[in-house]
Amino acid sequence: MTAVVREVPCSGKIDPIYLLKAFEGGVRGVAVITCPLGECHLAEGNMRAQVRVGLLGRLLDEIGLGHERLLLLHCATGQEGRDVPTLIEQAVAGLSALPENPLRKTTKALAREPK
Repeated sequence: MTAVVREVPCSGKIDPIYLLKAFEGGVRGVAVITCPLGECHLAEGNMRAQVRVGLLGRLLDEIGLGHERLLLLHCATGQEGRDVPTLIEQAVAGLSALPENPLRKTTKALAREPK
């Protein structure tokens, strides 16, 4: 499994619609990595991200994909940036164990259809 990293200035700026679009496009899973809880550089961004990821996880359960495809990981205190590669490796290992996103097959089939 390949990891694609998208950096944002603050995890609190993540719009759930973009995460849903990733799942709609067939990704196996998404990991959101934040500052340590309570230590956001921009006030409450990581807490906003936690709420959004929780809501989106419940939505993934409702539509049958499962909340385990969406991970919320926090950097260790004082380690922001330094432990991100390790967190990415852990996320890839965990998400790789999941079955393929069933929407991936649909996306591939639609891409092959003549226009």
